[in-house]
Amino acid sequence: ALRDLLMPLYAFQADGRKKQSKQRIVTGMRQVARAVDAGPKVVKLVVISSGLEVQSAGIERCLRGVVEACQRDEVPVLVVAGSRMALGRLLSKRPIPVSMAAVTCTDGAHEAFVRVLSVSKDCPPCRAEDNGVGTA
Repeated sequence: ALRDLLMPLYAFQADGRKKQSKQRIVTGMRQVARAVDAGPKVVKLVVISSGLEVQSAGIERCLRGVVEACQRDEVPVLVVAGSRMALGRLLSKRPIPVSMAAVTCTDGAHEAFVRVLSVSKDCPPCRAEDNGVGTA
């Protein structure tokens, strides 16, 4: 279900024909943190790779901040089982390492977004106490 959401949104965003197209997905830890901090209505969903290795205090602080901001703004957080490469393959067909992604606009894949949210309600919540990487 997550693939049905992320791949079309990434394809719409990467389509160079539309000059005024909205940015539907932001990738990377800093960009996701910036989008989450922008306000409660900006981000619809945050996806985090479970293979993210928290090697430094800065990464842990950023990850904890993203999860806490999502909890505050009631933004769903999904932790995807697999490596950063697996999350990159969900976004595009190329193997790009992606630690986290945020969906900012669901235009063109709203039905898939609703399906992902309904499936995610069965998963345990991601908590900041889990260093931002819960079990899902």
